Amino acid sequence: MNKKKIIFALVFSLIPGLSQIYVGERKKGLMLLVIDAGIFITIIFSKSYLMRLLMSGIFIVTFLPAAIESYQIAKYGEKKLDTNSRWYVTILLLCTGFTALPLLWNSDKFTKKAKVAWTSAVPLLAFLFFGFLIKYWNLLEDSLKRTLNR
Repeated sequence: MNKKKIIFALVFSLIPGLSQIYVGERKKGLMLLVIDAGIFITIIFSKSYLMRLLMSGIFIVTFLPAAIESYQIAKYGEKKLDTNSRWYVTILLLCTGFTALPLLWNSDKFTKKAKVAWTSAVPLLAFLFFGFLIKYWNLLEDSLKRTLNR
């Protein structure tokens, strides 16, 4: 067990993707960095409490499994948590939408038919989600502001 390697993997885990690159999973690391870039840009430039809350939740969904995976690779030389698994890719598709499509298409856990279905479903789900947000944004934002200002 190389303690220096474990410490580096944990430090790099603060930005999902860097730790994957560090432990040798460059392709997955680059895809996670693209997802993170979108999350951070949204958090930095958004003036909305609701958007920052949504993006923070999405960051946690990408951060925790990536950090666990990097730690396991650094400590054991292999990962015990499978972040190529169906559940992980599905959660990322539902949380991050289009940015998770490269992970889907690089996963060997989905059939080609499932990949096509998810690729078709993501725009529809995004349309429904954004429609919901457009309709209820002000109500949700005001409720969140009142809750935070108590």
